[in-house]
Amino acid sequence: MAAPGWYDDPQAAGGKRWWDGAQWTDHVAAPTAPAARAEAYPPARIALAAIAALSGVLLIVGSIGTWVSVQTTGPFHLAASRGGLDRDGAITLALAILCLILIGVWAARLGPPPARIAVAAVAAFLGLLGVIIAIADIADVQSNGTAIVESSAGWGLWLCLVASVALLVAMLAAVVAPKLR
Repeated sequence: MAAPGWYDDPQAAGGKRWWDGAQWTDHVAAPTAPAARAEAYPPARIALAAIAALSGVLLIVGSIGTWVSVQTTGPFHLAASRGGLDRDGAITLALAILCLILIGVWAARLGPPPARIAVAAVAAFLGLLGVIIAIADIADVQSNGTAIVESSAGWGLWLCLVASVALLVAMLAAVVAPKLR
């Protein structure tokens, strides 16, 4: 014989009934509701978070990289370069770090959907600022050349532009796509 205790009710699926050691009693426990199923994490959200995070990391690399390359065109060939941290790269570096934090908050689904939309919108705005800074600096560098000295935008500045555009697009998608909230 089974010891007294709560056992699966043979008369009600999912319920429990008390067995007193000899017979079933009238004491029953209502069936428990199934555990609430967690909302599925959309694969598109994972892909978008990965693209945005990669863009943020590339923005950091570009912020530290070469922003200006200068060389002489005369008989004495001299060349020099300056890194992004010597110019506006410090700003884009700070923007990238803030964006990575916001992307992490958005990807972790912290807070209600309206708050997550706001976080993605702020990250998109920071990406837009990165685009504006990169375009302004590219225009500035390209216009500073002379007949003797050529100046051109370095790889870091171009990387900042591309990464900022990708970050902006990814975070705008996060704002407008209802499935990703």
